[in-house]
Amino acid sequence: MVAMGKLTAAKIRNIDRPGFTKEKPLKKMGQKAQDTCVLNFDGVRMPRANILGGDAGIGKGIPMQFGELVWERLMIGVLAMAGAEFCFNEALNDTRERQAFGKPVAEFQDVRFTLAEMQAKISVGQAYVDQCLAQMLDGQFGADDAAKAKDWCSEMAFEVADQAIQLHGGYGYMLKYPVARAFTDLRAHRIEQWRLLGMRVLLFGTRDHSAGGYLRAYGTAEPARHDN
Repeated sequence: MVAMGKLTAAKIRNIDRPGFTKEKPLKKMGQKAQDTCVLNFDGVRMPRANILGGDAGIGKGIPMQFGELVWERLMIGVLAMAGAEFCFNEALNDTRERQAFGKPVAEFQDVRFTLAEMQAKISVGQAYVDQCLAQMLDGQFGADDAAKAKDWCSEMAFEVADQAIQLHGGYGYMLKYPVARAFTDLRAHRIEQWRLLGMRVLLFGTRDHSAGGYLRAYGTAEPARHDN
């Protein structure tokens, strides 16, 4: 889909269309299984049949894009929860198997405290995400709810991943270990679908989760860039 300013959103069915070029994949610190490229549109002409929403979709590219942000932010919350639980399990298994001073690392009191803190954070986050999913199914899920899920869960998951690396010791810093790769992957969730301070602005915004709700609450649209 193409969405630019107040222009029209359209499906690109033919990547050989004149004026459309794709640059080489960018080198990212994480999520390397997903290619991320710069797409260039230089005078690209699209047939009318490709307009999303038909003639009614002309000039509605941005509202269409914003209309998907609520469930996309909840999806980030769900992914963050899965990542946090993965990191916790990796840390738990590692500390149970690794020995220090003649006993498993998991038997040291400070390690147990850290594992307990990680597990508590995950339990709180999971309860909230489950509540959000139930609200979405009932049609009661708003933009502020999505902002809370994305903001808190992505922050929590990154904290848990950091604690998991700390419990691994030096091994956790090596990309050979899954927890190190999970750490870099989870970092992206704090940036995706608008960064953290933007999410906190939405917490005081509208409960209208439609595209029009965003436009009414924030003038024209969410800012394209915002330094956090």
